[in-house]
Amino acid sequence: MSKSGQNLKINDTRLWDSLMEMAKIGPG
Repeated sequence: MSKSGQNLKINDTRLWDSLMEMAKIGPG
């Protein structure tokens, strides 16, 4: 369970990271 939670956190951070990158670039 601990490992699964850690994985989820990493995925969430990566998702947020890519989201911020997209926000920086803007809609084209």
